[in-house]
Amino acid sequence: MRRCIFSLVTIVMLTAAHSLGLAADSTSFNPTTVPITAQSTIAVGTVVAWPANSSPFDVSKWLECNGQAVPAGSQYDRLRVVLGGGAVPNFNDQFLRGTTTAGLVGTQVSDTIRSHTVSVPGQNAPVSGGLNSTSLSGSASSQTYWFTQTVVNTGGDYTGGGGMGAVTGANYNTETRSTSGGSISGSLNSGSLTGTAFVSAQTGTYSGSSETAPVHTRVRYLIRAVQ
Repeated sequence: MRRCIFSLVTIVMLTAAHSLGLAADSTSFNPTTVPITAQSTIAVGTVVAWPANSSPFDVSKWLECNGQAVPAGSQYDRLRVVLGGGAVPNFNDQFLRGTTTAGLVGTQVSDTIRSHTVSVPGQNAPVSGGLNSTSLSGSASSQTYWFTQTVVNTGGDYTGGGGMGAVTGANYNTETRSTSGGSISGSLNSGSLTGTAFVSAQTGTYSGSSETAPVHTRVRYLIRAVQ
């Protein structure tokens, strides 16, 4: 009975080995030809950054994102549906920015610079130079002065002048006088000037490149056009 079971198992194993293409003694291999098919899993409309001037091996399935029209042909129908139109987006010289707002997908944002202020603190700056015949002009106001005069009478009556009355004995009087105004003219002769001057805090602008951008590397943007 045991011999019958062993023979049956041996027959099954040899049959299985033959079906797998192996000889009974395992000295040769004759596999069955099996057709292999593959389909790309990259969805139509996928955009990739391509880092070389050369194109991918399946270049016929990609289009450059340069604003070109989608080629004619039914094989591009799915791409037209994804894009919602007949043109490929133009990503030349642009940064791509993510969004989770459906209404903003595909919209272009103009370049901007965030508002900022550049401040320079005040400081003492050295000053040197010269003065060269700077003209002067102006006017002088009238001046008022007063004086007191004393007259002593040595005999007889005397009538003083300058507002004084008759003098008998010793008498004095105070008078007020004034000068008329006038003009001033002349020049300041040349001379040297040294010292320091305080420069107050300043704000200003900087003229640089045509855009504000971080350090970056240029790539080619390609879009999957057909499956």
